[in-house]
Amino acid sequence: MKTLILSIAVLVGGVFLALFVQEDAGYVMLGYGRWSVEMSLVLFVVLVVLLTAALYYTFRFLGGFIRMPKVFRRWRKHRNARKAHEALARGLLELEEGNWKKAEKHLLSYVRDSYDPSAAYLAAAKVAQAQGSSERRDQYLQMARKFAKGKALAVDIAQAEMQLEQGQLKEALETLQRVYEQQPKNDHVFELLVKTYGRLDDWKKLLELLPEISRRHIFAPDRYLELERRVYERSLHESLKSSDSVDLHNAWNRMPKHLKQDVGLLVTYLRNVVARREYGMAEPMLREALKRNWNDQLVYLYGIAQAGNPAKQLAWVEGLLRDHPDDPVLLLTLGRLSMAAELWGKARGYLERAIELSHNPEAYYLLAQLLERTEDDQSHALEYYRRGLVAASSQGEQRQLQLLPA
Repeated sequence: MKTLILSIAVLVGGVFLALFVQEDAGYVMLGYGRWSVEMSLVLFVVLVVLLTAALYYTFRFLGGFIRMPKVFRRWRKHRNARKAHEALARGLLELEEGNWKKAEKHLLSYVRDSYDPSAAYLAAAKVAQAQGSSERRDQYLQMARKFAKGKALAVDIAQAEMQLEQGQLKEALETLQRVYEQQPKNDHVFELLVKTYGRLDDWKKLLELLPEISRRHIFAPDRYLELERRVYERSLHESLKSSDSVDLHNAWNRMPKHLKQDVGLLVTYLRNVVARREYGMAEPMLREALKRNWNDQLVYLYGIAQAGNPAKQLAWVEGLLRDHPDDPVLLLTLGRLSMAAELWGKARGYLERAIELSHNPEAYYLLAQLLERTEDDQSHALEYYRRGLVAASSQGEQRQLQLLPA
């Protein structure tokens, strides 16, 4: 297009020049010493133009010739960069297809000529990881970090993820702690750190981080609630290792209000409060819990948590019988509380009904104790002790059968 425009311009210029010199062509005389040259103005102009063009193209050619090594190097660099890009693309495809050896070969073939070698080295590290070579993986990660050019965070995150995948939990934690100190606002780094603490079973650290996890919203609500429950459940179980009840109560009091409504956590806590014979604390909590949710384990614990007035407790539990007339656990609790209130006839009726419904070994045992106290003939008591042992043995065999492989 430029040549066409230049040609038209020259043609138009020639026409105007011809019209201008038509009447008087003029002349030009050049002299040097004894020599002189005379020519028409038109010829002089044409020669000047041709000479100028010749000089221009001569110098242009010489300049191109001088720059040829540099141009060649640039061309070769661009060609190799294009090949590096193609090799990276092929290597990534081979990686996704699981062709590890081919992927590693392609990724590294032109890596030095790539505009960003760190990407190829990162992918090569994943290939080495897939082949189980941690040593080679770490070498590639080191090279990726060398060429990262301000993108070392991506390399560190990839390293931590691969260490987690490989089960190198302590190494992953060291990596993430170092990165988190440098990038405390990065949510992905924080999420990986939380996952690592979870896999390391470091629930104390997770308990410290729960407020920050909630504030950042790095987990979906359901997933956060699951994590929160697991952390507080573990904290509660850890407190059980101490003989001091203060640790148990502190673990419960730290728990958010909505988790205190969780029946599983509540049963764990109250079971251990009852086991430590803190009946005065357990009884009102059990009563309030049973008003909200019916639960056999809570009903059972209520019968054991005798806080000093079994008759009053019995009257309250009998109010539950209207809605649950054939619940064997409730009948067992009623029998236990009736015995504590020394209402022997009522206790016997409740326990016999509980046995009729479920053959509970503990109901047999309580009834045998009752008969020992109230009857001179101990044969009935011994018979119920025997039946209780048979029932306990039968239930134990059933549990063992349930555990056997199909």
